[in-house]
Formats: sequence, structure tokens, C-alpha cells
Amino acid sequence: MDNKIVPKNILVTPKSCYWWFIGDGYTSNRNVYLCTDSFTKDDNYYLIKKLNKEGFNPSLRSNNRIAFNKQDTIKFLEWITPKSGIMKQYKYKWEI
Repeated sequence: MDNKIVPKNILVTPKSCYWWFIGDGYTSNRNVYLCTDSFTKDDNYYLIKKLNKEGFNPSLRSNNRIAFNKQDTIKFLEWITPKSGIMKQYKYKWEI
């Protein structure tokens, strides 16, 4: 299987991360996980650096997914929540 590639000009913003979480994220044991297992480890570390610049400290799990600790999970979910609110069909994803 070929890996997907993270573009080097990717914008890590609340809006882009909202849709990233909606499409490829989940919560488990009160932690947020982003499914990044199709990217190379180098690309995932690049994404982690981008998230670091936004004040988060996620880690890369052995399954090659990005994980946030409990403290960062709450901060991340607040950061990505649109001012207009979460679309009702996705509210379950915020239940931790």
C-alpha cells in the first residue's frame, strides 16, 4: 500500500482540524486520536510539529496515529469547535 503524502504547505487551523477530526478522528478513553496511519512517520512528525506550534503536545502511537493526552484533548476540542457550534450530526464526537 502506498502512503499518503502530507503537503508541506498544509494549514493547521481550527477549521482544518475540525474537519480532520470529523473525517479521521475519534475519542477513546477520554483522548483524541487522529487516524494518520496512511502517512509516513516523517509526515506524522511534521504534523505533530505543526500542532506543537498551535500549543498542543500530541504523540505518535505505535499504530502510527497521532494521540492527544487528556489535558490536550479538552483544549483541542475547544480549539476546533466553531463559533457557530458543532453540526448536530457530529456532536457525539465531542462526548468524552
